[in-house]
Amino acid sequence: HTGTLYGGGGLKGDTELFKWPPGNSNITMLHKIEDQDGNIPSRIHDIAVDRRGRLYLAENDNHTRSSYLWTVEGF
Repeated sequence: HTGTLYGGGGLKGDTELFKWPPGNSNITMLHKIEDQDGNIPSRIHDIAVDRRGRLYLAENDNHTRSSYLWTVEGF
């Protein structure tokens, strides 16, 4: 995971993540972020990665519920 660039964007539940290892021509997209209850992030404002490669996504601007700190594993 060292050196890999991660990014996210979207609006109103149409949120996607990508990862790109510099020097590689392939960008990997994660198109569906959803929890077991069917919740989807509104907007991702910050991303952090731990040593195991888990992504932590700080959601903001959700007008229908409290914003979440999302965790994505295996991406």
